[in-house]
Amino acid sequence: MSKPYFARAFLRRPGQSNQIGIGWGTFGIGFFSGLSSMSVCAWLAVDDAYFQKLFIFIALISFACMYASWRFARRYIQGLEGEKRVYDELVPLIRNGYHVLSSFPGQRFDVDFVVLGPAGIFAVEVKNPTKYSGTDKIVFKNGRLSLFCFA
Repeated sequence: MSKPYFARAFLRRPGQSNQIGIGWGTFGIGFFSGLSSMSVCAWLAVDDAYFQKLFIFIALISFACMYASWRFARRYIQGLEGEKRVYDELVPLIRNGYHVLSSFPGQRFDVDFVVLGPAGIFAVEVKNPTKYSGTDKIVFKNGRLSLFCFA
């Protein structure tokens, strides 16, 4: 008999859900950098023109996959940084009688933070956009949060 969902994955560190993506991205970077290095070494060692072209092709594909893995990992690293920043801002609420739960899991989703306190229960979802400026404003109007970018 398996454990219930909440017993398996409850009360995780801030950004813990991003760790899996970071791990896969760094694995891809390492794997494809090794494959490209071996392909270049094989290209230098072989005299046959067909195999030289094959090894250069493999090296180029490996470089492209290494770049894609780097972009994949960078996206998750950025999410982790955003969650850590928000957590640092939420921690002072603990002195006011609030409880901060990070990475609250659901069946097919994850709420970044749940804040419980005298004023109620708040679900906080963190987004850390790549193109954010200090002049951008987050506005709550008509029951909706909106990001206004002023470039």
